[in-house]
Amino acid sequence: MFMKESLMKITIPRKTLLDALGVAGSSTGKGIYSKVKLIVSDKLRIEASDGDVGLVLNVACDATNPGKALVEPSKLNQILGPSSIEFVEISATDAAVFIVTGK
Repeated sequence: MFMKESLMKITIPRKTLLDALGVAGSSTGKGIYSKVKLIVSDKLRIEASDGDVGLVLNVACDATNPGKALVEPSKLNQILGPSSIEFVEISATDAAVFIVTGK
């Protein structure tokens, strides 16, 4: 693969990720939390804010490399929602976020 050195890399159960992003990306239907920050250390921390109210979720995952990425929950749901895979790998560089759903 052409990917540079990964700044962030996790493996997480697909359902766990989608459930957490569903909470973090939800709002009153106005798309307030249209983007969320993924912060990886020994766990996944998901942060969302509209400038007035913030939300922080800590989720267990297999963290390979620490780092952070900004993602759109709606896009991840489009990609991962219809899938039947059990685990997903997310990695990020300064320029892109990569999602691997199978080998």
